[in-house]
Amino acid sequence: MLAVYVEKLLKEINITEKLFSITGDNAGNNSTLCSDLFKKLKAKYDDKVDSLVGKPRMRFHGKESWIRCLAHVTSLICSDVLSDLKAGSAKKAKKILNSWNAEHECNTYILPDDGGRSSIAKVRLCNL
Repeated sequence: MLAVYVEKLLKEINITEKLFSITGDNAGNNSTLCSDLFKKLKAKYDDKVDSLVGKPRMRFHGKESWIRCLAHVTSLICSDVLSDLKAGSAKKAKKILNSWNAEHECNTYILPDDGGRSSIAKVRLCNL
């Protein structure tokens, strides 16, 4: 169903034959979108470089042209790593490290108290 809307939009802005790839997250409907859209476009366009069929050439090749969003993939990886490390908030991590310091009598680092830096603090704590 999504392929119908994407095809309609591509036609409306006159870039159907210029479609090269689709960037999206790992949702299953993106795979279906790429496959369905490729089938629809293949009826009107040729996807082979050396073809003599006479149809206009397209550069989109369905699932092969689907690019996963790097920001989304990176976010998934970081979430999994932090989850496996059982990383809580920056305040919680600081509390754990402070208790470790009291037990081992050392403190050679500084953590920001700024709540807006909690992600950075988590990464720093992972490195520690």
